[in-house]
Amino acid sequence: MTLNTIQRIVVGLGAFALALSLVWVPFSAHLVRSGDNYDREVGYGLVFQPPQETGCEFAFGKEVSRRRLEVACAVKVETSRVVMTASAIAVATIALFILAGIFGNHRSASGAQLRERIEPDSLAAKLKKANAKFPVSGGNCTNDDPLIITEKKDYASIEYAVAEMIMKSQGLEFKFTLQGLENRGKRYIDVLTYNVKEGGDTEWTSKRSFYFDITAGYERLIRRLR
Repeated sequence: MTLNTIQRIVVGLGAFALALSLVWVPFSAHLVRSGDNYDREVGYGLVFQPPQETGCEFAFGKEVSRRRLEVACAVKVETSRVVMTASAIAVATIALFILAGIFGNHRSASGAQLRERIEPDSLAAKLKKANAKFPVSGGNCTNDDPLIITEKKDYASIEYAVAEMIMKSQGLEFKFTLQGLENRGKRYIDVLTYNVKEGGDTEWTSKRSFYFDITAGYERLIRRLR
């Protein structure tokens, strides 16, 4: 099962809150005096460091001493409150996890549907026509309409192959000069820039840049590096 980003955040925060509720717990002071029992809240503290005598003094006054035979006072964890708090955190985490899964899957499905609507005259459509399995789902390699690459592993080689294929088909000579990554909102755009010239020219006459949407592969790389 693959978790989306929101689900991972929910699980992390839920686990932290649950752990905190089991470590930082409420205490109450229980007093037995002259046959009568009294309980008062003391406050919160670390579960392994209960405020024994100071807790009794806080709840019932400094006259309380565990050394007096007629008075017995002890500080204890309010177990019922701990259980209720931990249960509430667990239920809330599960509910948010489910909602995050529904929301994340819906967003992914919507994005996939949009990417499958390839314009018939686009570069992506031509590549698909030549090879139905070519890993692209839209775009024209331009700044306004980057070519969307769906390959998640070897996407870089596809970028170079497409850029060089375009320039060869136009009879251009080329030399790679620069690669840059742009973050456009939630999309990652890789830009390949080449010096180009007409066949037979002695000097490079211009530059060409090709734009590729590598979001699918780049996000996979980020997840593997975490």
